[in-house]
Amino acid sequence: MNDERRRMNGQNRQGQALTELLIGLVAIVVVLAFLLQSGRLLRARTNALHRARAEAGSAALSSVYSRYVPGPIFGGDWSDGPDGRAYSRDDRLRRGNPLPLRLVVAANARPEELDRHVADNAFRAVQNDPEVVDQFWLTCGRARSESVPLLPVIRALLYRADEITFDETVWLTWCEGLPGR
Repeated sequence: MNDERRRMNGQNRQGQALTELLIGLVAIVVVLAFLLQSGRLLRARTNALHRARAEAGSAALSSVYSRYVPGPIFGGDWSDGPDGRAYSRDDRLRRGNPLPLRLVVAANARPEELDRHVADNAFRAVQNDPEVVDQFWLTCGRARSESVPLLPVIRALLYRADEITFDETVWLTWCEGLPGR
């Protein structure tokens, strides 16, 4: 009786090892695809950041200051774009009010205390002038990464898009043509 029971239990479990192996292989393939895709995306974003940094660095070390034309944009909130998904590429920025930022900067900078050391310091203007970015002499560099095609398993499980592209922006302070390039 015991032999027959053992034999029946063995028959019921014959396919279990194969099923576990297949589930394990699928999990390993998904993890490897995720790691491969992450590496490609990270490389594309890093390359775009390097190009944006090089552009901003070149402008920062230039002997002539060139303000980034559009000027400061204070963000208030984002509106969902035509696809109806939040935080996607087609979302649009709703302009915000620069006043809260100016008040926070002015409060933390303590312009009255700085006036004792530097007359007419730039932080004093923060309290009064909405176009304050010019007074900090910022330069900008922008770059777009190459498009990175997504692997089918990543498209199916994580992100429904054929490819991903990164837009990077870097801001640096103009250094008035300091030597050392």
